[in-house]
Amino acid sequence: MKRITREAYEKIRSEVLYCPVENILKYSCGKKIKIIKNKRYCSVIFDKQFYLLHRFLWIVLFGDPKKNLVDHIDGDGFNNHPDNLRLATPHENQTNRKKLNINNKSGYTGIYWESKNKKWRAQIFVKGKNISLGFHETRDEAIRARIEAEEAHHWLRVQVMPSSYLI
Repeated sequence: MKRITREAYEKIRSEVLYCPVENILKYSCGKKIKIIKNKRYCSVIFDKQFYLLHRFLWIVLFGDPKKNLVDHIDGDGFNNHPDNLRLATPHENQTNRKKLNINNKSGYTGIYWESKNKKWRAQIFVKGKNISLGFHETRDEAIRARIEAEEAHHWLRVQVMPSSYLI
C-alpha cells in the first residue's frame, strides 16, 4: 500500500467533494471526477496520480485512514458506497474475503481433506497463529467447527456458500 503524501492528502481534502445524492465525486469547481474500472477495483486519477477509489473516497469523507486498510464490507470491490466501507486491520480485511483459494476443494475457508488420516481437518488463523480445530469424519462437522471458531473470534463472514454446503 503506497503512502499518500501530506501535500496530496491536503489537496484531495480541499479540492474534492462527494455528492451523496448522485453518489459521485466532483472537483470543487463542479466537474465530475472520472472513475476507471479495473479487474477488481475502481480507481481515479487525481493530480496525475492513480488512487484506488475506496481509499480516495475515504480520504474525502473521513480523512487519513493512517495504517488501516479501507475494506469493502460486502467483499465487492466495485461497491464503493460509503455505507459499504470500513477501516480494517490486514487480518480483518483477510477474513472478509469472498473468493476461495484456487486449490480449495471443500468449498469453505479453513477446511481441507487430509488424505493421511482420511478425515476433514478444520483450522483458523487468529492473531498470527494457526489454530487447529481438529479432524472430523464429515466435511459438515469440520465446517460446523470452523463456524463456531469464527463466532468465538468475532469474525465477520461474507463468504457466499453454495446451498449444497449449508449445514
